[in-house]
Parts: sequence; structure tokens; C-alpha cells
Amino acid sequence: DSRFTDATANPNLVEIVKLLHVFFTDLELATIESCGRLIIEFPAMPWEFVVDMARQCWDEARHAEAFRTRLVQLGGRLGTYLTSHTLWEMASGEPIEVRLAVQQRVGEWIGVDGAIWQAQQLRFGGDEITSELFEFVALDEITHVAFGNKWIRYLAAGNESKVKLAHDLAIQKRLEYGKSVAGPLTFPYNDWACERGGFTESERDELRSRFIEFGSDFHNSDSDAMRGIADKRLASRG
Repeated sequence: DSRFTDATANPNLVEIVKLLHVFFTDLELATIESCGRLIIEFPAMPWEFVVDMARQCWDEARHAEAFRTRLVQLGGRLGTYLTSHTLWEMASGEPIEVRLAVQQRVGEWIGVDGAIWQAQQLRFGGDEITSELFEFVALDEITHVAFGNKWIRYLAAGNESKVKLAHDLAIQKRLEYGKSVAGPLTFPYNDWACERGGFTESERDELRSRFIEFGSDFHNSDSDAMRGIADKRLASRG
């Protein structure tokens, strides 16, 4: 296939290129569309909500461009791999609180832990440039998780049982698409990221307990080291 390049000569490089391709097509672009749709389909939401969703669109666009640029630098080409619209389909047509739970509260939360883990593995593998890219993305995604929690709680008007209901409906929606979040966490748990993402102490206690009991599908996470990196980068941003 002419879409493949010399990247296929290095199996590890092929996996990195595929990862970047998935993040560009399946995650970043889909999230831009989802956030834009939230603004259009729910015009009664406060202006601050529009600003937050527009900020996330801008962030995701920067991520998409960064992933595309790095993919090309490593010899990859867009269109080499099939794309998935699952992220879009899961939230489409749902009430706003469920969409926010599917996309920002759950999806972006898993994405944060995933980006942290990927950054560490890429650094261990010697790809410092791509590792720093994932660190950069992780910090933005924490803000997006916080957006979701902020507006779900706004819609719940302080009723945590309504927050839990939105969360449970999002989990059920993910299950319908074969994406379970029961048992082991997908990636190692990062309490500092969840705290900054707006999860309450009781919610974080539940996640900690799951991680202690079941662990995660991926291991070898040095959360303390990543936290130090993140703190320095956040401080440099002011």
C-alpha cells in the first residue's frame, strides 16, 4: 500500500505512528465536533459555558495539529489506518449532562491517565519529543475534565445524586459501545490529576479503592515523577 512509508521498517515506530494517527482522527477531531455541537444544541447554557467549550475546541485543535505534525515527522501518513467515530456516536443525541459525563468527565479523565502513561512509556523508549507532546496534552485534558465536572454540577444544582446519575448513564452508554470501566482502571490512577479535574474527595476515594483492589490494565506508572513535571510546566504557564 502506497500509504505506508519507511516507518514500517521499525515496529516500535509503527506503533507510535499508529498511536498518533488514532489520537488525531478518533479523539481530537471528534472532540472538537462534540464540543462545537454542545454550543449549538444547547443555546440556553450560560455564556461562560460557551467560552469553556470554545477553549476546549481550541485546545483540541492545537493537539490535533501537533499529533499530525509529529506523525509526519516520523514518516507516517494520514489515512493509513481506519478511523472510528465511536467517541462521537456515544454522546450524540443524549441530554447535555450525559454528554458532558461521557465526553469530559469519563472520556477525558481516562484520556488524562492515558496521556500520562504514554508520555512515560515513550520517554522510557527514548522518544523524548513525542513524550513531551503527550505531557503537554495531558495538562490541557485535566482542564477539560474540570469543565465537565463544573457544568454537570451546575446542571445538578448542587445535588450530588444527579451528578452520580449522569455518571452512571455515561458508564452505561460506554458499555453499549464495548467500553467498560468496571474492574481494573484502564491506566494507573493519578490522584493529583483527578483532584485538579474537579473530582470530589469521595469520588477520588472510590477510584483509589478500585486501583488498590484491581490495579490497572497498564502498569509501570511513575505518578510522582509526572506530577513534578506537571507542576513545573503549570508554573511556567503562570
